[in-house]
Amino acid sequence: MLFLAKHTLYLPILITSTFYEHEADILEEKVNRIIFAGNHCTELAEKLQLKDFVNEIASISDEAENIGEKLTIFAIKREI
Repeated sequence: MLFLAKHTLYLPILITSTFYEHEADILEEKVNRIIFAGNHCTELAEKLQLKDFVNEIASISDEAENIGEKLTIFAIKREI
């Protein structure tokens, strides 16, 4: 529990994970726009499957951010 003992250890990680989660959201939107604007696949079903795949990949960064926030709350409560 040394990791949660000092806020200087986990605060940079939380900031970094929030930054990368935001970057992942931006990339998710760009890729979805490319999927639907481009001619890479012609069938709507293929485009929808690719969009769902991209959303599932992006949900990993969302979950990582949620875990980081929960760890921060846990560490703050532990200090009180």
